Amino acid sequence: MFKQITLGALAAVSLVACGSVNSSQANIRVVHASADTPAVDVYVNGNKVKSGVTFGQNSGYLSVTAGSTAIKVCATGTTTCPIDTTNSPVTTVAGQNYTVLAVGSLSGGTLQALLATDDLTAPASGNFKLRLIHAAPAAPTVDVYVTAPSASLTSVTPNPTNFAFKSINPYISAAAGNYQVRITGVGSKTPVIDTGSVALAAGKIYTAVAVNPGTPSTTGALAAGVILLSDN
Repeated sequence: MFKQITLGALAAVSLVACGSVNSSQANIRVVHASADTPAVDVYVNGNKVKSGVTFGQNSGYLSVTAGSTAIKVCATGTTTCPIDTTNSPVTTVAGQNYTVLAVGSLSGGTLQALLATDDLTAPASGNFKLRLIHAAPAAPTVDVYVTAPSASLTSVTPNPTNFAFKSINPYISAAAGNYQVRITGVGSKTPVIDTGSVALAAGKIYTAVAVNPGTPSTTGALAAGVILLSDN
């Protein structure tokens, strides 16, 4: 089952409701999506906005002045920052919403920032919207199945297929209800990530992030390799 992880109020940068931006502001959130990376501190434009963010957690949407936005992800309590976009800042546009994911492997020296532009346009009445992001370096290319719970995959065509690490699938819209997301190796019908049955609600916008399965101390969807974010 997917489990949404929420955080409390953040210092130095204002926490805002999703999509609530004025004419000079953008929204940005930072997601810890690297299974082998310990807790981190998150900095936005030089301000520490959250300490001790662990795998699967996120900052929530933060209001920033649109333009060049510098993101740093540092080992908690240190100035060691394996992700630092100060010299190549993220370009943010007023009124837009963004997600920056810390993806890759710290031990492998591949930890990096992945930028996604969020679409918070409401789905049609009675529908939800769902976007998929591949942030699991242990599975470089995969097939994805979104089906009714427990449906056989035998005759189902994956969508997307050949989904590569760091790829971002466009939002899809479907009728609210219970669904199951299963991720397999390319051409395989054997899931390596399986959400089980999850309820997706009308009017909601979701981002599902496939990640390397967590350590034994993690539970639920995170242990299975999924982070579900509510975008609105």
